[in-house]
Amino acid sequence: MDKKRIAIIFNGSAGAQDGAAQLQQLKAICQEYELDTTLFVVPAGADISQMAKKVLHEKFEVIVAAGGDGTISAVAGELIGTTVLLGILPLGTRNHFAKDIQLPLDLKEALAVLSQGEAMALDMASVNGQFFVNNSGVGLYPKIVKFREQFQRKGLYRWIAFIFASAIVLNRNSFLRLRIASSKKDITSRTPLIFVGNNRYTMQGYELGSRDSLVRGKLFISLMHHTSRLKLFRIAAQAVLGLPSQYADFDTWMDQEMTIYAEKKFLRVSLDGEIRLMQTPLHYLIHPHAINVIVPQNYAHDRSHL
Repeated sequence: MDKKRIAIIFNGSAGAQDGAAQLQQLKAICQEYELDTTLFVVPAGADISQMAKKVLHEKFEVIVAAGGDGTISAVAGELIGTTVLLGILPLGTRNHFAKDIQLPLDLKEALAVLSQGEAMALDMASVNGQFFVNNSGVGLYPKIVKFREQFQRKGLYRWIAFIFASAIVLNRNSFLRLRIASSKKDITSRTPLIFVGNNRYTMQGYELGSRDSLVRGKLFISLMHHTSRLKLFRIAAQAVLGLPSQYADFDTWMDQEMTIYAEKKFLRVSLDGEIRLMQTPLHYLIHPHAINVIVPQNYAHDRSHL
């Protein structure tokens, strides 16, 4: 790839590592590779989308999201409809999107992809106009995250907070009465969880929770039926990890769009791990080839025929 002007939006609060140390390492590697980069550091609690909008006006050819999946999603959502390339530096906890495009998780190797990789148009998905790169969920997961964050603010570790939050949610009415309508199915169900992915997720085996393609132009819809509380806990744990469930209690299908109708006027919805309160109905839509991403050469070549 030709040398381009690169803006790096750095989320110092992403992941478990020391943000200041990561920032110094990032600066050193950029100098070593002689990349034409400008760093924009997002303070803790600041709006990453607003930073991306600001940077977009400064006419960079590449805007890099340096953070986790939430950071990538926020930056990517602002680049839709533009010719600006999205670069990714995976500095989050789980880095699902980076793994699915086979991006190295090592910072130095990931930076090398910015100069040696290829641009590829990948799909994105949205719900009520809010974009996501991985997946969205309604039901158990958003509820558990709400309580988990409350416990974490009180000083509990993440997984201990998750266990307490799960106990609260699972001891309450964990089911929603919803109608799920798409071109292929129209279902009314009392369900604890709906998982919507940007393209198909692997549902079993070693590759559970991964995607082999982000260019098929389809939503992956997974509706959970009534099940035991033990299975609900296991499924909630997988949801916190950003994974679909491998249990047989799900009805799954692919479609280009889908609408969720609810008795409640508002529902909590997860978008790449971020929780938002959204007005119903919830309209999900796939956006084929919506975002131009710098990916490793092997990923682009292996999927050029799709």
